[in-house]
Amino acid sequence: MKKLRMIFSWLFLLLFFSACGLDTFYYLDPPISLTFIDEATSLSNDPSKQFVSFVTAASHADTTDIFQGTSVYYKIYNSPNQLLSNKNNIANINTEYTNQGMERLISWGYQPLTTDQVDTVNLVSAGGAQTVSIRLWNQTPAPNSPVNYEYPAEIRVNGQDKGIPVRSVDDKFFSFNSTVEASSPYSVPVEGQEDVTFTTGAGTSTWYVALYAVSTGMSPSLTPVYSQVVYLGSLAIGTTN
Repeated sequence: MKKLRMIFSWLFLLLFFSACGLDTFYYLDPPISLTFIDEATSLSNDPSKQFVSFVTAASHADTTDIFQGTSVYYKIYNSPNQLLSNKNNIANINTEYTNQGMERLISWGYQPLTTDQVDTVNLVSAGGAQTVSIRLWNQTPAPNSPVNYEYPAEIRVNGQDKGIPVRSVDDKFFSFNSTVEASSPYSVPVEGQEDVTFTTGAGTSTWYVALYAVSTGMSPSLTPVYSQVVYLGSLAIGTTN
């Protein structure tokens, strides 16, 4: 009996000290996709539909201290098949309340989308739910105007203009022009750039941009925290000349 009590005492101590060393896990709710388009699957050729939108997650009492905002990550492909293959791979590991989807995006070189007015990783700061819409490139010049567009490149948060989307490469834009110099902000993507996945033989007349939204945070121990990533879709951008 004495030996049995000693065994239970050791088990209690083992469980106690094990519990003291347990990691604390933090969870963030993901954004919610509103307007979805996947032109890697089917081209629309309709400027009025060539955008994505989503609603950010709202702060909750149990995440207020760690929730920092919402980011959008992108990658440019010249092969729609490669984009779709990567999308399916990400979907297979993008389980709820884990960082696995975000870790895969980072490992494959996805970059944070910023604007010419917002240069932080988080496009939207934490707070109440906010609606975000993204048009990546200028489309359909307005009648009698060489500089205004019916569908301009822009990011809007709750209807307010937050600037023109820019790439991670030298603040280049997503309006691609094959006649400008490589140093121009409107130059076309090229193999080797950090935000490009290039497939030999796939062509370069049309580029496909995959977009993901994610809630971001920071734990008390300064460890990044991410929600499940949300696939916003893909947009096909033709090269002008």
